[in-house]
Amino acid sequence: MSQLLAYDMGLGKTLIACVWAKAFRKVYTKLKVIIIAPVSTHKDWVRTALKTTGLEFKIRGTDVDDLAIESWGKIPKVPDRNGPFDHFVLICDEAHSMQNMSSGRTKSTLALAGDQQCVGCLLLTGTPMKNGKPSNLFPLLKAVRHPLGDSQKKFEIYFCEGRDSNYGRGPVWEANGSSNLPSLHAHTLSHILHKTKKECLADLPPKMRSTHKISVAPKFQMKYTHAMNELVCFPFLSVQTYSLLPLESTIVMRVFFSLDVLGKSLSRLSGCS
Repeated sequence: MSQLLAYDMGLGKTLIACVWAKAFRKVYTKLKVIIIAPVSTHKDWVRTALKTTGLEFKIRGTDVDDLAIESWGKIPKVPDRNGPFDHFVLICDEAHSMQNMSSGRTKSTLALAGDQQCVGCLLLTGTPMKNGKPSNLFPLLKAVRHPLGDSQKKFEIYFCEGRDSNYGRGPVWEANGSSNLPSLHAHTLSHILHKTKKECLADLPPKMRSTHKISVAPKFQMKYTHAMNELVCFPFLSVQTYSLLPLESTIVMRVFFSLDVLGKSLSRLSGCS
């Protein structure tokens, strides 16, 4: 069972994935659960899994750990067939990190998801198709073993306006467009579960915003005031100097000075927090 869970942020993708993993552990005895997630979310995964399902995951686990959390920067290899586990399931948080078929992380993740020992793959992402480009969706469909993920060339021809372009050095394959999107949506409903906050939280009252003033130490208040003054007072050259420069050079110098002051001001602001 492999699925792409494309819920909006805050709708419980982490919790659903933990319950999904525990359900597999009740069916398979010698099962390893591998979670690939950004390093910044590892502790959240450990806390949520332990609190809601009782599963104790280990960050950067070893080959003998049955519950392991890894990062996108170091994707594990396929478990040894002669090891302590007969099967494994794969959970990928922020799965849009593997939307480029030529990247190493995508190839390593697809090797895990496509192995015979993998009995389930759950991809979590709120943005399965960035900027409306179907080409970003192909690696995800391949990972969840959707039939549309069998042939990249056919997928790109039909859904991405794939074609050969000639720029004088021979044909170059391009598949950056989009086409037949209604057909793509209809054929992927079986593997992509999508929900928005409006669909799930329709009965909640409207959002209310309020502002609260927080007192800070005088020295930090001075730093903050000074940094804000610098942000609104960018240094500019004199009018006479600008009149002697081409328009392009004037724009570049303005941007350079603005970015320089902005960087210094933001550094001071970060020191106040």
